[in-house]
Amino acid sequence: MVQRKIDAASELANRLLAELLRRRDAGVNYPCTPWEAGRSIQPDLAETALLAAIGKTPFKSKVLVAIAGDLSLPCAVKEDATKLAGDERVLRAFCGRLCSPESPLVDLKQAAKLLPTALRKPFVTIWESRLKSGDLPSFVDAAQIPGTGTGRGKKTSVNHLHDRRFVLPWHRASEAILRTIVKHRTGGDIICNWKDLVQSLSQSEDAKWLPVGRQTEPCIGRIVPVFPKQPDGWLVLAEDIHACAYDCRVIEGVFASLLKRGDNAIDLAALAKQKFLDPRIGTALASAVQKWSIDNQVPAPYALVRFGSKRLMVRAVDIQATAANRTPSKQTVQSPVRGLEPNSSQTSTVVSSRGEFARDFDDVFSQLDLAGGALNFVKLFDLRRALPQYSRQEFDSGLRALRVAMQYALEGSEGNRVTLSAEQTQAGIQEAGMNLVYCRRRR
Repeated sequence: MVQRKIDAASELANRLLAELLRRRDAGVNYPCTPWEAGRSIQPDLAETALLAAIGKTPFKSKVLVAIAGDLSLPCAVKEDATKLAGDERVLRAFCGRLCSPESPLVDLKQAAKLLPTALRKPFVTIWESRLKSGDLPSFVDAAQIPGTGTGRGKKTSVNHLHDRRFVLPWHRASEAILRTIVKHRTGGDIICNWKDLVQSLSQSEDAKWLPVGRQTEPCIGRIVPVFPKQPDGWLVLAEDIHACAYDCRVIEGVFASLLKRGDNAIDLAALAKQKFLDPRIGTALASAVQKWSIDNQVPAPYALVRFGSKRLMVRAVDIQATAANRTPSKQTVQSPVRGLEPNSSQTSTVVSSRGEFARDFDDVFSQLDLAGGALNFVKLFDLRRALPQYSRQEFDSGLRALRVAMQYALEGSEGNRVTLSAEQTQAGIQEAGMNLVYCRRRR
């Protein structure tokens, strides 16, 4: 009987298979890489010889290699496909091949396409199960994209494998959002518009993740939506909640929402009970309303009018008459609230929102602001000193008219870490329990 001559590659293939079976039976270092099996039986084995052997029968027909041609990945006999599919080295290899700073998530089904057919289903099944249970190797973790899900109303969470070498893109987007709002605040405005923010970051690499980034840390812990039902509306830092409740733009937003058709006033108590603002800002506003009620004074663009036992809040422009010149004049307003007749008339002293004072104030503000670095932040002390031709009463009345016209706004010194002199403090305007010492132009 003539014996068939076995070439070196086929002989090595037999020896490699035998080594795998030995390791399997011993339960030691199995699955192992082709290199480990080959070097254990022939220490000086060349790569070309090993590649030739794993392409020969019986190794080729009875053994599964995780990725064809990659000698650094584990292999196992076909009966152990499930064990090989769950080997952490296989998952790590896919992280290296498929993940990047721009794409740090592992798509299990996409990764499975790189495996031999016999490994694809068990690979997806095993790692989806481990992802769900949280039993994961140290180089990956579970990450859920905020706002996603598979259940009704998207309440069921969907986790993804995340390569921990890379920061999640929505976390980067969240940090970018926070930086932008802080910078906006430094410019003198505590309120930032979401649409404007998105536009300013539209060219960043994580622009598409901005909506998701807004729903994750650090944004979710630092940023408050002023009106939660307006997703494209205003945002404010959590530390500015108190100041936000005193901001005339916020008050006007609530005022307009509470105003009924045909009326031009609201019950002051209703302002404290509103449901439009974020609850944290709403609580701060309720405290502010309580103080206004005690002081019988509201912020400049508004006024209080008594109607029986109620205190009605009305826009000051609805009860103020504009004088023809800057000389203050008194005018009796018989019915400041449309549709209601108060028990008594109300008088108010007003000054034209334009005219000499307005022009002088605009010019001086621009000069002082430019000299101070164009920060849109000027002390009332400096403005009063630059306009000595106007008495304090005339100055305050003229500035009030400009504020009613939404041209200028005042702010207190809280949070600015600046020590004011006694003169600078006295130059401020006391209003709703606050000493307003800074002026800024509304843009």
